[in-house]
Amino acid sequence: VDADGAAVTASMIDAGRKIFHGQGGCYACHGTDMQGSAVAPPLHKNGKPWLAAKDGAYQAIVGVITHGVPGTLMISHPNGISDALVADVAAYVWAVNHSGAKP
Repeated sequence: VDADGAAVTASMIDAGRKIFHGQGGCYACHGTDMQGSAVAPPLHKNGKPWLAAKDGAYQAIVGVITHGVPGTLMISHPNGISDALVADVAAYVWAVNHSGAKP
């Protein structure tokens, strides 16, 4: 998938949504609607600046999920998700912010 998410597919978004709300456990810190919490920033940005994933580019989101964010609770491969699952979660987060997918 290109940095701009050009190859993000509906099946990647659907799979990513399931991982975000399931195996990956992302919702536990980032909220069920990506609204954020006391321990993690919102992922549904609504025009707000991105913190770790510069400009919300697809590859930047992949990088955050793959490598984590030092000094925060964001760890690499949360709950042991594979690189393939990381790609799907990144597609979901990207799509919510860039193509109107529902969180």
